[in-house]
Amino acid sequence: MRPKPSWFFAAVVVAFAASLGTIATVRAQESTLQETITTADAPVPVRVGDALQVIVHLTTADGIAIDNQPVFVAAGTIGGGEPTSGRGTTDETGQATIRLRLPVGRMTFVATYEGSVTRKLAPSQSTPATLEVLALVAPTLRFDPVPITPLGARPRLVLHAEDDEGQAVGALNVQITLDGQRIGTILTDESGLGDIALKANLVAGTYKIVGSYDGSSSRKIAAATATMSVDVGVAWLQVHTVPAVPGVRFQLTELPSSDQPGQVYAFTSDADGLAFVAVQSPGGYALTAAADPNQAASGRRALFARWSDDYFEPSRLIYISSSLQLAAGFDIDYRVNHAFVDLAQEPVDPSRVTSVTLTNSLGEETKLTDNQPVWLHGSRIVRRANGLEDSRILYSVKNVMMDGSNVVNKDEQRFYPEQDFLLPISVSLFSMHISTKDALFGFSVGRAVHLQYPDGHTDRLPFGSNHDLSLSSLPRGPYKLKVDGLGISSSPSVALSRNQEVEVRVISYLDIALVGTLGLVLVFGLLAVGRWRLLNRRRTRRIPHGLYSLERDLR
Repeated sequence: MRPKPSWFFAAVVVAFAASLGTIATVRAQESTLQETITTADAPVPVRVGDALQVIVHLTTADGIAIDNQPVFVAAGTIGGGEPTSGRGTTDETGQATIRLRLPVGRMTFVATYEGSVTRKLAPSQSTPATLEVLALVAPTLRFDPVPITPLGARPRLVLHAEDDEGQAVGALNVQITLDGQRIGTILTDESGLGDIALKANLVAGTYKIVGSYDGSSSRKIAAATATMSVDVGVAWLQVHTVPAVPGVRFQLTELPSSDQPGQVYAFTSDADGLAFVAVQSPGGYALTAAADPNQAASGRRALFARWSDDYFEPSRLIYISSSLQLAAGFDIDYRVNHAFVDLAQEPVDPSRVTSVTLTNSLGEETKLTDNQPVWLHGSRIVRRANGLEDSRILYSVKNVMMDGSNVVNKDEQRFYPEQDFLLPISVSLFSMHISTKDALFGFSVGRAVHLQYPDGHTDRLPFGSNHDLSLSSLPRGPYKLKVDGLGISSSPSVALSRNQEVEVRVISYLDIALVGTLGLVLVFGLLAVGRWRLLNRRRTRRIPHGLYSLERDLR
């Protein structure tokens, strides 16, 4: 509670009591004046702006009140300065009340009465008295430091209010501005504390916070301010590609507001497949992923598959209120070259191959009909419990057609496509040595052989000087042979599944002639024998019975 004004004058009276013995006495016709000064408020503390009341008592030496007389009070700052003065008129009790508003400093008070000629009263002046006039309570406002605030966060500002003696000052309404814009009010509590939360949509940057208190004349509290800076950091958007794909181009476009277009950020994945961008303001964004269009030259190409959070289009919307991590999955294709080798790992002319058929673990079938490189799916993105994962695709060689025959074992040769991959396909090719023998005499015979391949086409292949032929690099499969020569040859079938020696028996014309001659000899011999037997039978019929018996016995 504020002390009543009477206490102030009481304190001044005590201070002046020892010195006021000099009551100005002027006795016109032996009359005397007396005056006294005091204040209406207790002197401690006296704050600037307080309405001080100075009470002057004017009496005769005999203590008789002197009324209706003007008295003056002057108060000056020790050390100089313009004095403050006031005037009053005594009432019937000889008392005059004068109000003064004093500046800050140590003040000297003097009351003066100029006397009255008509009333034969002499002038008088009080003994000087001093009084300390204090300044208003000057609170100190202080903010707690705020660390760098992540984008989208709502930092709280904590304010402390203390007076010049370090005591808490409560119930202060402190206006808070951010870069000059009013954002709210902090009301300090009895412990001198108050706080306020900043809005969450601040863009990255440094902001000036000012807390302003306008002061209170009724509470004798001066105005005060406090300032601080708040740094709002950027939000980082990190996108990692699965698998690691360098050169993926991402574009982040801020959704436009009603008054201005949105900002556009472009960023690209590095060698580790990571892409980063610092976002300046929270809000909605359109995010787009696009693989490097020139990547095919490296033999590997990435095709967007999905995002880690069930979005399957390369363009999508996201909301950024703080740092964010996303994963982008890509299906990978590889350019694969292929070559053919035989079982001895010797190169095979690819022009001999009609087609190649590959199958993979996805159930897909790829058919190659020329000797050009082919793009094969190398991996596909799947989502596991711990995120996106690339699943490699296994391929196998189903068939390789050469001269109408499949020269590989189905699914025996398997591989995973890779960058700059050369697929060596091993084909089953064998050699065949063809020789001919005369069917009866065993000598070599024939000029050429007609070889029918598994696809049905036939080649005439001439024999060498030894009437034989060695063929190599023949696809496995069924073959038919026929010798072209002077005679008749068999047409054996050969199921070529290894290196083989094939001997073809030929019935030459010599064999035919010999067999024919022997046949004629046999025929004519049989005829001769038959005729002889017939003649003998006839002769036997003419001989008497007894002679016949004799003849039979003689035989």
